Amino acid sequence: MKKSNQLILSVAMITGLAAMSGLLPAVAKGDSEHNHQQKIERLSDRLDLTEQQSAQVKQLFIESRASNKRPSKEMKKQRRQQHQADLKAFFDAPNFDQQAVIDKLTQHQAKHQQKMIAKMELKHAIYQLLTTQQQEKYLKMLSHKMRHDSKHRGDKRHSRSH
Repeated sequence: MKKSNQLILSVAMITGLAAMSGLLPAVAKGDSEHNHQQKIERLSDRLDLTEQQSAQVKQLFIESRASNKRPSKEMKKQRRQQHQADLKAFFDAPNFDQQAVIDKLTQHQAKHQQKMIAKMELKHAIYQLLTTQQQEKYLKMLSHKMRHDSKHRGDKRHSRSH
């Protein structure tokens, strides 16, 4: 592997481990129940949901949250300690262990993939509840959100070139 590719991989791994271990500041999402209620209200307003649709969307959020439980404080603490130990092990090793980095990245990607699948499953279920007109609005909302989020991440794939 070229030195530049190895360096990029190392920086990505170190940044990822640092973020997961709590060395980099995390973005606070606030109370998830309050967050869900705001999302439901925003969807209801923007898509002109009926009371029945709003109730169904709320139920979908409840079910999604129940099946995707957040880890307890103790579990978070254990994960953070494990990540710190992993990070220390990477740096303490006399030689760079590329396979260990790849293994960690693969684990992280698998977890991220599962989270994304759960999010898409929820969005699909919401979409199925909507009328044709609401579905069109919903797709526009999602498309706008993707462009907005990618601009804030510095991702240029979805931004306009004008």
